[in-house]
Amino acid sequence: MIGDCSEKSAIIIGATSDIGEEMISRLMKYNISNLIITGRDSNHLEKIAQKYQGKSTKIHTIEVDLSKEKNILEFEQKYKPFSDIKIDYYLFCPGTCGAMDQVSYLQMKYDISKVININFLSAVTTFEAISPSSHCSAVFVSSTNSFHPLECGTGYCTTKAALSEYSKLKAKELLNSGVRVNSIAPGLIATKFHDNYFESKEELTAFFQEHVKTTVLGRLVSIDGVANTIEFLFSDLSKDVTGTQFVIDCGETLFPDNEDDDEEESSTQDD
Repeated sequence: MIGDCSEKSAIIIGATSDIGEEMISRLMKYNISNLIITGRDSNHLEKIAQKYQGKSTKIHTIEVDLSKEKNILEFEQKYKPFSDIKIDYYLFCPGTCGAMDQVSYLQMKYDISKVININFLSAVTTFEAISPSSHCSAVFVSSTNSFHPLECGTGYCTTKAALSEYSKLKAKELLNSGVRVNSIAPGLIATKFHDNYFESKEELTAFFQEHVKTTVLGRLVSIDGVANTIEFLFSDLSKDVTGTQFVIDCGETLFPDNEDDDEEESSTQDD
């Protein structure tokens, strides 16, 4: 869909995520000339680089822990060796939920900084640091929870909402530069992102199975489906698209969570 990328460059923030690795694979198939990948695990980054060793692509790695503000601010320094590279494709895909319990003020105060850093501040810092080409396409991975909030994910929902708005505002700011900026809002995806929130694989599987019932298409969002949308936004097929958000949720957000409650309330009032 993207076409030949032998004279183009890309940067993927959060490259060791499932979505990040899928997009690396796709860009490599298009013979991307320069690929800058970031992540907090240097060993994982090195494995990715070694996997594609011998290809024509120059892979550059930047180790950075985006959960800490100090490290985020140091990104600009680490990026300097690559600052002359004009970026054609920018992808931001890190994310964390932080505490997933019903959040008290003290819990939020302790946890919110990490969530803000990973989900929002790192996006701002990394995007402002790059040198986009005149045809750059930037894609930020937000979430349906930016407008369809979880009852126990205050930090996650608010920071993803901020990310979505930032994407729209940057599209407006860069309107005359040729740079396109969009975001995508996936629903629930079966990725390693969820592993830390369940005590067993059985619990996680049960959670996914229950969630499937809330979608119109009767399935979870796939990594492939998300990557297809990113690839579309990177390609010239979307040359007229900027400042928007693509929802990829198998129809989940068509039904509000309180639909049954509304019906019960209406029934009570009729009586």
